[in-house]
Amino acid sequence: MSKKILVVGDLHAGSEAALTPFEYNINSHSEEREYTITANKIQEKLYSKWNEMCDEVGKVDGLFLLGDLCDGQNYKGRGIGITHSDIGWQVDLAYDLIKEIDVARGNYYGVQGSAYHVENGNGLDWSVLKRLTQEAHSKFVFGDEVIQDIEGIKIHARHVTSYSKIPELRKNALKRDILEYFNEGQSMGKVDLALRAHTHYYEHIDYKPYLFGAICPCWKGRDTFIAQKSVVSPDCGYLMVEINNGDFEVIPNLFKV
Repeated sequence: MSKKILVVGDLHAGSEAALTPFEYNINSHSEEREYTITANKIQEKLYSKWNEMCDEVGKVDGLFLLGDLCDGQNYKGRGIGITHSDIGWQVDLAYDLIKEIDVARGNYYGVQGSAYHVENGNGLDWSVLKRLTQEAHSKFVFGDEVIQDIEGIKIHARHVTSYSKIPELRKNALKRDILEYFNEGQSMGKVDLALRAHTHYYEHIDYKPYLFGAICPCWKGRDTFIAQKSVVSPDCGYLMVEINNGDFEVIPNLFKV
């Protein structure tokens, strides 16, 4: 049986450089204080690409959400670059964006993002998934890591992986994971597909039939933090995993803003 699995991560809802609808109403729980924000040029392009993705992928059999769905309050930067510091509103925004994806009932898989952005435990990432599945009256899988077998393909998903400014070294984090899988193979079993996020760039290693590893692109452009450190633009987009008769293909869909 064939399956289509969509993989997205690092939405960073609430950042002025991240995915936001063209217009979005901020509900401050008071009619007198409600207002509408209008997307800037970066957000407009990201949201146009998000709409294209939803149309192109159609209904998917599963959705992996690889963490940092919200941006948090940027307390170290004293809130610079945040559209709205209310984390409840950020959860609302991430929820409204993700529910635009047509997902088969009960097939949400989420991993814990970085504590700086989304808090640990039942934080912002968990809250988004909870809302998505409450509305659909279904369950979800969530954890620091998620191990899921889909049609005989074992997927290990986690948010954090090592970052490198040197493109030639970016595969090393995935290669290290391969060694860990082999060393810990008896406890975890064979992993076919390793999914990571966090770095805001796409990278992959293809050692099939032993292992395929991929770092998922993001949905955030260059913010103040990046602009002060680098001229590189993040890789934006998503991954589509197509599973068919015991084999799979990972198809990256990438763009820059």
